[in-house]
Amino acid sequence: MLDRYPCELALAQAKAEEFRELFRVLAARADEEQRLRADLSQALLDERERRDGKPFNLTPRQQRLITDFERDAEEARRSMKTQFAQLPTDADLLRALYLSEKQAFDLDSRLWRDRKGNLNHTLAQAVLDFSKDTVGMIEKFAELHRVRLALF
Repeated sequence: MLDRYPCELALAQAKAEEFRELFRVLAARADEEQRLRADLSQALLDERERRDGKPFNLTPRQQRLITDFERDAEEARRSMKTQFAQLPTDADLLRALYLSEKQAFDLDSRLWRDRKGNLNHTLAQAVLDFSKDTVGMIEKFAELHRVRLALF
C-alpha cells in the first residue's frame, strides 16, 4: 500500500528533477489508492451490516487493538524519517518505495485471492489493479533510468 508520507520524504530528499517528479506522481497516487481502499472498507462494512441486520460496533478489544496499531504506525513514521535520511541516492529512495509497494501488492494479492464471503471483489480488484499499475510505473521508470530495483 503506497503511503504519501514516504513519497514526501523521498521528494524532499531527491536531487534529480526526474526523480522528484516521479515522487510527486507517487504521492498523488498514494492519495488515490487511499480513496480506493476507503471505498473497499466501506463496502465491506455495509455488507456486514446488511448481513447482520445491525450497525457494526467495535468491541473494546478491537478498539484497543486499533489504538495500538495507530501508536505503532506513528512510531514507524518517526523511524522512517530517520531511515530515509540515511539513503544516499535518488536510486536508493526509489528502491525503498518500490520494495515497500511491491511487498504490499504481493501481500494484498495473496490475502484477497483466498478471501471468501463478503469481500467486494470488484473493489478489491480495483485496488489491486491500481497497486499493480503503480509497481509497473516504478519498474518502467527504473528501467529507463537504469536503476536496479533488486538488492541481489
